Amino acid sequence: LAFTLGLILSFRLNRSILRFWTAMTGWGNMVVTSRSMVSSILVHGRDNPYHRDQIVCWTAAISIALKRRLRRLDIESSELLGI
Repeated sequence: LAFTLGLILSFRLNRSILRFWTAMTGWGNMVVTSRSMVSSILVHGRDNPYHRDQIVCWTAAISIALKRRLRRLDIESSELLGI
C-alpha cells in the first residue's frame, strides 16, 4: 500500500512540475516575442511616431491583461493607467 501510494504521489508531483515548466516556458516565449516585436516596431516605425507608440502601448497592455486573465483576476484600470 505504501509503495502504491508513493508511486501515485510521485506521478502527480511529476505532472504538476511538467505543467509548471510548460507554463513558464510559454510565458517566457511570450515575453521574448513581445520584446522582439516592440524592438522591430521601434526600428521600423520611425516615420509615424503616434502609431508606433500606440502599438507599443497595446503590446504592453495585452501582456498585462493576459497575466491577469491567467491568474483569474479582474483587470484593474489603475494597472493600465501608465500605458
